[in-house]
Amino acid sequence: MQRDTLAERSPLVLCVEDDLRILLLVSTVLESAGFCVVGCDDSRQALQICSKTMPDLALVDYDMPNMNGGALDRALKQCNRVLPIVPFSGNPSLPPEALVFVDGYVRKGLDVGQILEMLRAVASSGPH
Repeated sequence: MQRDTLAERSPLVLCVEDDLRILLLVSTVLESAGFCVVGCDDSRQALQICSKTMPDLALVDYDMPNMNGGALDRALKQCNRVLPIVPFSGNPSLPPEALVFVDGYVRKGLDVGQILEMLRAVASSGPH
């Protein structure tokens, strides 16, 4: 089944965050801004979701147990090479190798408007 074009529907965001409170907050903010969100708190679950759905964008926490965001970003790109990925981290900067497979970077604590602007730009620029 082919998905409608992005212009005809809300972008589907795969949101990966190991802190359930932050995951709920981010999901609520994204949904109120018009995104559809599928969230999970585990990197392995994120890979399963990616292989079964066709997200338009992945918002991925960097510091997570089992697999950090850099490793997850690489694995997500192997699952879907055109998936735009945006790391979401409290770190002021990420190591250069963590930025190889990503299409943006959002720091936790930024103004919500800035975060939404970045996600909209990344979602609309990627091939779908």
